[in-house]
Amino acid sequence: MLVTDPIMFEDIEFLQTDAAINKGNSGGPMFNHRGELIGIVSYIQSQSGVSEGLGFEVAINNAKILLLANPALWWGMRSIPIGAHALRALNVPDYSHALLIQNVVEGSLASAFNLRPGTIYPD
Repeated sequence: MLVTDPIMFEDIEFLQTDAAINKGNSGGPMFNHRGELIGIVSYIQSQSGVSEGLGFEVAINNAKILLLANPALWWGMRSIPIGAHALRALNVPDYSHALLIQNVVEGSLASAFNLRPGTIYPD
């Protein structure tokens, strides 16, 4: 993997790499030759949308700052994604994917939105 000089984009440092990156790789780790985490895969700039092109990752120091400054939102629920085959089996055939709510914590944001366990929420 060749990592070139960092570039700046709106105060976020990106590293450019020649490692094969495809759509769906976003959020994956990028390591240096010593096995140290140096970035989080962000995007690929490609004409075809596959691994040929320019790959970019957010430098790990910026990723740490972004994650600590923007903590994850806690909804107070547990859910699982459901694909098209399972939805057809559950007689919800018009959607390609959905969420099945497993449980909701009383007083949580999910509860305030009136989400209920056992409910399927299609896309």
